Amino acid sequence: MSAPAPPRTAPPTHASSPAAIAVVRRNWLRILVGVLGIYQILLALSAKPAIAVLGTVGGLLVIAAPWVPHRSPIGATVLLVVGTVPFAVVAWWSLIVPVVGLLALAIGLPVIWRVGTDPVAPHLSVSP
Repeated sequence: MSAPAPPRTAPPTHASSPAAIAVVRRNWLRILVGVLGIYQILLALSAKPAIAVLGTVGGLLVIAAPWVPHRSPIGATVLLVVGTVPFAVVAWWSLIVPVVGLLALAIGLPVIWRVGTDPVAPHLSVSP
């Protein structure tokens, strides 16, 4: 008696859009900073209520910061610093919170200032 054959799966019927791939390739560092902001929010959820609010608001600022530098690199820098530093200072004892904050600053600041000075970078859409 032989084992039954595994069911056949159909190959994917969709192809990744070249435009979407181009947008992700061009903005992968911005996306990475956003992921660090999401991670900060997840870390904040396990804190006391006041600290959780600080960490959640800070995480949202970290997510937003790399997407606004074409309007104001200084404003985006302020968003990133205000989003990371207070939560890292308040939760310094956890060690991971300051490390996430330092990573967000180390990756985010060059992204903000490169995008802020590059006239081509702010355009997120790809022409068909």
